[in-house]
Amino acid sequence: MARDEGAPQGPRIEIAPESSLADEALEIRLAGFEPHQRVNLGASLDDDAGKRWESHAVFTCDEDGMADLSRHKPAAGTYKDADPMGLFWSMSPLDKSAGIYVKENTEPKKMTFTAQVDGAAAATREIERLYLAPGVERIPVSEGGITGTYFKPVAAGPRPGIIVMHGTSNRIMEDRGSLLASRGYAVLSLLYFGGAGQPEDYIRIPVEYFEKCIAWLSARLEVREDGVALIGVSRGGEGALLVASKLEQVSAVVSISGGGVVFEGLHKNPREAEADTPWTWRGEAVPFAKRKDSFAFTAKAIWSGMSGKPLSTLSTYIEGMKDEGSVDKATIEVEKIKGPVLLVSGKGDRVWPSSELSRIALGRLEKNNHPYPCEHLDYDGAGHVVFMPYQPATVGYTRVFSGMALDFGGSPGANARASSDSWAKMLSFLADALG
Repeated sequence: MARDEGAPQGPRIEIAPESSLADEALEIRLAGFEPHQRVNLGASLDDDAGKRWESHAVFTCDEDGMADLSRHKPAAGTYKDADPMGLFWSMSPLDKSAGIYVKENTEPKKMTFTAQVDGAAAATREIERLYLAPGVERIPVSEGGITGTYFKPVAAGPRPGIIVMHGTSNRIMEDRGSLLASRGYAVLSLLYFGGAGQPEDYIRIPVEYFEKCIAWLSARLEVREDGVALIGVSRGGEGALLVASKLEQVSAVVSISGGGVVFEGLHKNPREAEADTPWTWRGEAVPFAKRKDSFAFTAKAIWSGMSGKPLSTLSTYIEGMKDEGSVDKATIEVEKIKGPVLLVSGKGDRVWPSSELSRIALGRLEKNNHPYPCEHLDYDGAGHVVFMPYQPATVGYTRVFSGMALDFGGSPGANARASSDSWAKMLSFLADALG
């Protein structure tokens, strides 16, 4: 990290760069303190729901009065090992009922750092994290039955196209879309249920909707016409694999915490509706496997509804997978995908067995000698939600569209490592797959 020779040499927090994309790692260090001085470095920011998040780490400076976060292990704090981004992912909300970190728009996010010595502030620093690189355009889309946000990249010529598919949170994933567009891709982040003219629940979503979206994206002058990539998260990861198996226009797929088996759709009030398919193709229901609720699970679900405590649904999918005949019929024909496939999962997933479901997809690709590259990133200790890199990863549940608090599983550190590692490898995968 370069030092400005004209800058004050007193206690300070050095961060480079001051302004960066939100998926970029930073260099952070304390400098100008007394030799071997004990410094408490704290960080804070507000999410898009107005909730304050904070973290801290205590360092003992070296003989030069410095502490480099990439090399110095904190003596105490919200994370344990030397990690330049530890203060980012180890943040917790002051309001313990806040749920997961919320980023719903593409506005820059300011983050404040404060270094304290003996309880008194010795230095402060504010940085900015960007979600849109200069020149990238954010364009709301609501036309021809398509709902989403399009991110137009800065490009001298046609760029590869990507479609981002959310899970049952039915939230347009603008954070992922904007950062991918900042890397040079033309990105359409979609809403595909719960919007105007769309299925109200995660039930009977027509695959043809994505066919229309691909045509819309491919028709733009700044987008290449040789196919688009699909990136899906959670049930959107299942959907991305299914859509790609049906539509030849898909040239690459990333399935994050998804799987190679179609499971039943989800109703806002599951106790008042029959199990149904989440997808249709050419007017026909796509075969699906059913979850199976035990008496013990039902009791836990009732208690979760009364207490607000997070609920793991993992067991219902594991029980459903024991019906091998239904699973076989519901297994996605991933071998029909006309491009490379990247699967991402956490072995500590408590929503559904994404590791096993991804292995089913990988096994089918390998068995059928799929002619394109395929890879499965399966992370020890990580849960269902592989977050955006360097975002707070300490809250392991969220409230889904049915209102239930859903337990994601995984430890904060493992979730953070999976998030940053898989994002970097996904960018490399996309560069290789799309050029």
